[in-house]
Amino acid sequence: LVVITLLIILAATWVSFYLARGFVTPVEMLAAGTSRVREGDLGYQVDSTRLGPLEGDFEELVRSFNLMSTQLKEQRKQVVRTTEDLRNSHRELGERNWLVELLLEHVDAGILSLNRQGEITAMNRAAVKLVQPRNEAWLGRHYRVVVGRELVDLLDQMLDRLRSRAGRQFSQNITVSENRKP
Repeated sequence: LVVITLLIILAATWVSFYLARGFVTPVEMLAAGTSRVREGDLGYQVDSTRLGPLEGDFEELVRSFNLMSTQLKEQRKQVVRTTEDLRNSHRELGERNWLVELLLEHVDAGILSLNRQGEITAMNRAAVKLVQPRNEAWLGRHYRVVVGRELVDLLDQMLDRLRSRAGRQFSQNITVSENRKP
């Protein structure tokens, strides 16, 4: 009777260790995989063939983990590509802006650029010469503070037109004679 009891206890202990190993092994593999992904090894795959005796119970969880890891790797690649594209676009835009500024600076016509609030965003050398700003620091300042009274009314009309065009660009040519009357 004692031998049978000991055999039953031994068998129960062996079965419990076997089942515990079946639960622990996949969880340990997933925990190790999670650590690898957290450390930057995106795309790490947990080997589903080594799950042990309870393979069927953990197979869907491992498959989901592997899919998530693959998607993270692909998204990282996409972010890197997008970042590189944005850097290239930013560099090209800077080169274009530099070229436009260079061209505008060497044009004989005076060019004055305002935003919707009436602040001066750009004025080339010819415009500075024609407008003769009352203030040295004109960039970002309202045109009423910078230009002479003779141009304020004309610029008021232009700004009213700009605001009425809701989002579209607007330009108007102004001819300033030698006596500075528009």
